[in-house]
Amino acid sequence: RESTSVIVSCDAQSRVTVLNFRANGMSGTIDPGVYLLSDLETFAFSDAAIGGTISTYINHLSSLTSLSLVKLDMDGAVPSEIGLMSNLKELEILDTAITGPLPTEIGNCGNLTSLYIQRTEITGQIPSEIGNLAALEHLFLGSNELTGQIPSELGLLTSLTDLWLDDNNLIGSMPPELGRAVKLDTMSLGGNALTGRIPTTIGNLTALEWLSLAANGGITGSIPTEIGLMTELSHLSLNSVRLTGTVPSEMGNLVQLQAFYMSSGSQNGSYPIELTNLKNLTTFWVIWNGITGDLDPILCNPPNRSNNFAADCLDRGSRIPKVTCTCCSICF
Repeated sequence: RESTSVIVSCDAQSRVTVLNFRANGMSGTIDPGVYLLSDLETFAFSDAAIGGTISTYINHLSSLTSLSLVKLDMDGAVPSEIGLMSNLKELEILDTAITGPLPTEIGNCGNLTSLYIQRTEITGQIPSEIGNLAALEHLFLGSNELTGQIPSELGLLTSLTDLWLDDNNLIGSMPPELGRAVKLDTMSLGGNALTGRIPTTIGNLTALEWLSLAANGGITGSIPTEIGLMTELSHLSLNSVRLTGTVPSEMGNLVQLQAFYMSSGSQNGSYPIELTNLKNLTTFWVIWNGITGDLDPILCNPPNRSNNFAADCLDRGSRIPKVTCTCCSICF
């Protein structure tokens, strides 16, 4: 049966296989009878005033492949019984008040391809057991209250294409083992408290198109020259990262780069002429650092290309001209 807010599907034997409730004005808690539906494959609840906790009977849904709980009033922890759901392929918990740590048993969900737990109140460390999920392709754990270090075991996820751990309270350095996840297409580690240098193994991520390390004030050192190997990169954000050294000439290899953000560092030297290869740049915000030189050959040719360019045209202290950029939309 299908309506604007409820979808119920059955198989040829009239066994319920899909329950999908969305914005239907329901309230209360999930009826325990749901957990008797052993043939249920998809269970989705969203945009409703549903409270309570995720039941420890959740593993009774032994055929379940997709579980989605979005914009609900549920709280409590993710039960360890989730690890008994061997058929589960997608787990999505978004915009709820779920608390407590992620259970280590989640590493037993061997068929899991997508794990989305975002904008919740989960705490504790990222379980290293997630590294056991060999089929995992999408890992989104952003905007939670996670702490501790990024487990090096994430480098074992050789099927992973998306890694989003942004806006948590993660500490420590980027594990060099992340360079083993060579299928990564997007990676966002911004908005944490990471420290140390960007590992040179990041150059192994040659399929990466989107990278953000922004708002990690403890990241130091220079941009590794190996970044020039990441030739598919289209978005690079290093805002509010305390980088030093010079901009490596190898960045001129990033011919697909469309957006480059870098601010609040202590870099020096001048912009390498190799950056003239970046013909696809439409956004360039490199400000509040010690870099000098002429950006006109890099950004202003052809002169009529659409842009969102910003640079340190004047030294912040002496107001002496520091960078030439006649096509910059903003000159600081």
